[in-house]
Amino acid sequence: MSHPRRNIRNNDYPALYTISWDNDCRLIIRIHQEVFAWLTTPMGEEKPSPLGSPSVELVASGLGLDVFVVEKDKIGYDGVFTSESIESTHKFVSFGVDLSQSNLPNDPLNKANRFRAICGTLRLLNRLITDCEIEPVSSTKQLVTLHLEADWDGHGHFDVNAETSPEFRHWVENNFLSEAQQGITETLAQVHSEITSKRRPHTLYSDRTEDGRLSITVPGENCQFYALNTYSDTTCGWEFNCHNMDFPIQQILTLVGIARVCDMIRAETACS
Repeated sequence: MSHPRRNIRNNDYPALYTISWDNDCRLIIRIHQEVFAWLTTPMGEEKPSPLGSPSVELVASGLGLDVFVVEKDKIGYDGVFTSESIESTHKFVSFGVDLSQSNLPNDPLNKANRFRAICGTLRLLNRLITDCEIEPVSSTKQLVTLHLEADWDGHGHFDVNAETSPEFRHWVENNFLSEAQQGITETLAQVHSEITSKRRPHTLYSDRTEDGRLSITVPGENCQFYALNTYSDTTCGWEFNCHNMDFPIQQILTLVGIARVCDMIRAETACS
């Protein structure tokens, strides 16, 4: 559950974190420095930091992961996200994960473990940050809050649900036209090729419904991330649900698509 004073669908507020994509095939999470300090600082003599809480082991046990690393140059299960930079102007600490084929393990089992580590890390960080009571000062606005699942009990659970700001919705309704849709689809195809060494399947694309709602479809059995049509008030942001996201690759592709949409919005508006 998110902090009670935050309701992204109705209000703009400074970003606690953002996700981005760069052309070097890296998925990036940027965490506000105040929030990062909160994540990594013990609460007291007998109370660990949020990243030392039982949630860390709970996520790890559900995915068969090992140690959650928090170091200057890396963070995440198996240290899967490495440091990008400290952006002093915008007050964010950036960590990225390289999804290019040359940086993925050749062994299928090790590759699967890496994908689970990515999803587990993002699930944990998003869950902790969403509950954070820090109210950072930044001109960068939160465009989307993610609610992720990452669990494997013989069947995968890698749901991507989200809520977006009014700014996100308005941009998609007015600007997510064929050129932008094609740009997202091409990025998804690039990542899919890097991860699987296969050509883009016909079930991998981004789209906009007739009433302007965003959807991202990834390979699987009707596997889709989509905006609900239950909000007639156009001044509010969207709520997103997903369907049949059973594997880490499906979640990763969806997150890449979301990151690219956020990048497009920030490039064209004053959000960044």
